[in-house]
Amino acid sequence: LGGALPLPFPSPPSVPPLTRACVQPGIVGKIGFNSHSVGVCLNAIRARPTSAALLPIHLLLRRALECASAPAAVAVLEALGGAASAQHILIADADTGAQGLELSPRGAAYLSPDARGMLVHTNHFLENRLVDEPPWLKGSPVRLARAYELCGALADELELHEGAGTDSGEGGQRKQVDAATLR
Repeated sequence: LGGALPLPFPSPPSVPPLTRACVQPGIVGKIGFNSHSVGVCLNAIRARPTSAALLPIHLLLRRALECASAPAAVAVLEALGGAASAQHILIADADTGAQGLELSPRGAAYLSPDARGMLVHTNHFLENRLVDEPPWLKGSPVRLARAYELCGALADELELHEGAGTDSGEGGQRKQVDAATLR
């Protein structure tokens, strides 16, 4: 993890979920999940403007991880007024699935999974046009296309689209996944 340590951090007494996160020392939130199955991932986006009047992304991620559901986390982030800088957060839970939030000080764009249930993002905005985003990682669109390709192949192999997740369609048995598939 390049020096990042997977550390549990305690929740305030008023917030029941146990949270596990992968953070660098001194960072209160980043990539992680909680005991309610709420999970967050982060893509850095380089765009202007930034705002000192809004909260840093790591505080927003921590607040999301204190929530009992992905929709509750989105509501908390909206109530806090947005992010101080441009970022993409993938937020999901076991009951409602995933949603992408392209956040910026000027507003947000929300992304939903595609028809196959996939939501893939790299280090450039796909929908949020509220910021000035100069090209900075020319490989980001290439990585996005490759990620869709790999996720699509995995979805095909795991039968994640349209009625997937069962061996015979009876009894709700999940398919076994060969570890080599995930490499």
